Amino acid sequence: MIVPRPYQSEAVEAVYEHLRTKGNNPCVVLPTGTGKSLVLAQIAKDSVEKWNGRVLILAHVKELLEQNADKIRKLCPELKIGIYSAGLRSRDTTEQVIVAGIQSVYNKACELDAFDLVIVDEAHLISSEGDGMYRTFLADMKVINPHVRVIGLTATPFRLKGGLICKPENILNEICYEAGLKEMIQQGYLSDLEENDLLATYGPDIAEAVGQDNIDACRVNGVLYGLPSNRDIAQGRGCAAIATEYLDGIGYEANTDDEIVKIGLDELNDIYAQLHEKYPDKEVYRPTTGSMSQFSNVDSLGGNVFGVLLDYGQNLDVVNLFESDFYKDYCARLYDYNQKGYISADASTDTTAVGELVKAGTLMSYTTGGKPGIKAQETTLTGRDMTIFQTLDDYISSTSVASMPWTIPISAQHKEAAMKFLNECYTNADIANLLAWGIEGTHYKIGDDGLATYADGVDASNSGWNHSMGWMMPNQFLTHVWEGNDPDLWTEMKEFNTNAKVSKASGFSFDSTNVANELTAVQNVYNEYQTSVEYGFVDPETGIAEMNDKMMTAGLQKIIDEKKAQLAAWQEANK
Repeated sequence: MIVPRPYQSEAVEAVYEHLRTKGNNPCVVLPTGTGKSLVLAQIAKDSVEKWNGRVLILAHVKELLEQNADKIRKLCPELKIGIYSAGLRSRDTTEQVIVAGIQSVYNKACELDAFDLVIVDEAHLISSEGDGMYRTFLADMKVINPHVRVIGLTATPFRLKGGLICKPENILNEICYEAGLKEMIQQGYLSDLEENDLLATYGPDIAEAVGQDNIDACRVNGVLYGLPSNRDIAQGRGCAAIATEYLDGIGYEANTDDEIVKIGLDELNDIYAQLHEKYPDKEVYRPTTGSMSQFSNVDSLGGNVFGVLLDYGQNLDVVNLFESDFYKDYCARLYDYNQKGYISADASTDTTAVGELVKAGTLMSYTTGGKPGIKAQETTLTGRDMTIFQTLDDYISSTSVASMPWTIPISAQHKEAAMKFLNECYTNADIANLLAWGIEGTHYKIGDDGLATYADGVDASNSGWNHSMGWMMPNQFLTHVWEGNDPDLWTEMKEFNTNAKVSKASGFSFDSTNVANELTAVQNVYNEYQTSVEYGFVDPETGIAEMNDKMMTAGLQKIIDEKKAQLAAWQEANK
């Protein structure tokens, strides 16, 4: 008999509570290797047995399809499971629970008929922009059943190119349950990677590959439970992407030798004023729910803004963001934008992705994050040449390094072999490229310019390999650079990380157990007010105070006090 672990049961109940009380789509975040398959299997089982529902489980590789189907069969042997996958040579369409490969069904929603629930495994693969196979399928499924609900499961709640996967405008809207490194440690599911000299003996080259400081940032109470990855750890703050054609239209000449153009906020405001005057019928700027954090020097301790550090984390004083001068100034600037007509009147309710708005020619500018390769990324995203401006500094926050560590479960039977494999992933380019791009000649090829591209006869829809997940691998810097990017991308990325400002709280991990109820209550208030206040639709003089008062009533001060206490203890332990 399969017995769920406590956090798995909590995740299932959190999904049910969300579906009962809210009308949007939830996401569960659990680290890799912690049993997401059992969570989705339990949801599928209950949906059929308790509510006579019909469930579709989507994944992108046949191995996950087999794993998910097997887990449901073990949990509920009497339940007949259908599989729709070309790779598995099965095209079942009538069962109450069907496990399907997205590449096989993305244009066959009508053939499968209506479902009550669609569960997406590895939900970070749902594109936040454009069509994409998941978005195409889910849009068709919504036509068949307008009341269908979507549930996502993932180990990482953001995409490299699209930011957070849960936003009001996205398919997945809220994280209903998240268990991270600290929760897995507290419940005893992760191995100490230095116990019996495991890392030193079987992973001797990892420290040199990622740096000892980054490894130390993954410690919890001095114990090493995870290893960081080599990727774009830093982020350029205060960045805006503007379609170059509109800059040409106002006679603005940016330095084309620089991938990112460094300017002051006053100059950016002046550019927006000129754009509005020249193109009065186009939206100048569209904020998103992540814009405030991106246009700030704020360190969001614990991954939320309810108790933050200012000044790029150089001052370890936890403050109430909503009472800070920065927040008031930011909201006043967006209010000014709104009063001048820069922001569309429906910006707070329109769920169209900003890249799509630029592509359609209705929007000129939006927020992005600075890094090497960002110009090519945003140009590809929008289908228009984009100029990237940056008004603030490059920054590594308290959670950046340790946000997605590689761990070894306590139940692993061969921990030495697991560490040996990790050592190869961090140091062996052949393995790194296999994980990132697939098999050379089958999934990708190397062009005459030395850059990777799709192999002959394949593209994103049929290659059989997801080519956008290299950043999740242990050492992305060993992989080939994909076409459209500078051949020196990884060298530039290393320099970018090295030269960025680093929060003095780097490596701090917040345990939200003592304030879990308060976090939910405060988040609900923030969700109610965020777009109206931060998109400039209400006067910040009154809007911020009203929101802050409600958040304080909901428990904001208790969260701040808890963060202060934990950060002080962390400082003392790391002297």
